[in-house]
Formats: sequence, C-alpha cells, structure tokens
Amino acid sequence: MSEPGARFQVVSASMNEGKALLRGMSAKEIELFMLLTLTPGMLAGALGLGDRFSPHSVVVSNVRGPKERRYWNGACLDGFYPLGAIYHGYALNITLLSNAGRLDFGIVACRDTVPDAQRLGDDLRVALEDLERAAGLSPP
Repeated sequence: MSEPGARFQVVSASMNEGKALLRGMSAKEIELFMLLTLTPGMLAGALGLGDRFSPHSVVVSNVRGPKERRYWNGACLDGFYPLGAIYHGYALNITLLSNAGRLDFGIVACRDTVPDAQRLGDDLRVALEDLERAAGLSPP
C-alpha cells in the first residue's frame, strides 16, 4: 500500500481492534491473555527453537515517557533512545519512547536477518514526512 493516508488508516483500525479487545477485559483477564499469547514465543526461545518456530519476527512497542522536559544537573535531556531486546528467532525490535512531545526511536536488529538496519532510521523519517504531508502538515 503506497498511499500514506491509507496505510495510516489500516494501522489505526488494527490498533483500535486490539484496544477494543482488551477494553472488554478485567485486569486479571488481560494478565491471563498476555500470558497465554506470549508463552509460545518464550517457550520456543527457551528451548532454542526460536528460528524454527518464531511466533513473530518484528516487535514494535511504544513506551510513554515524561510529558514535560527533564533536566539533570542543569542539562536538558534532549532524547531518550530506547533499547529493545532481540530474542532468538526475532529479526527486529523497534521501540518508541515519548519525551516532552517528541518521539525517540530505538532500532535493534539481527545483523544476519536485517543487514541494512541502519537504513531503517532514514526510512522512518521519510515515512513520517509522508504522513505529515498527507495530514496537511509541513514536515520540518
């Protein structure tokens, strides 16, 4: 799908479906659901079978950070650069961390499976600029 607005709509609909599923559950039900859905991947990794029975190869997560600017000894914290984990059988981990109205991306990849991972940062920037244009915003 090459049109940025259409890609955004598909991803947004998928995320809303996932949130709706969890919204109807109690805290205990969510805990059990997560345990049941994560167990196969953890078990495959623990048994060294991740490359043969990996439940997924890409993990994307978003972590909410501080809403206001942070300082340490008078120095402004310009960015948080998250470091997600790569487990046996996984190819790529992209973690986003918000920081005072900004998003910082951390990309960790298996160099054999994703040999040009450093290009993903540039690709993400281009994709974000495409989305901004589709939304009628001017990318910086």
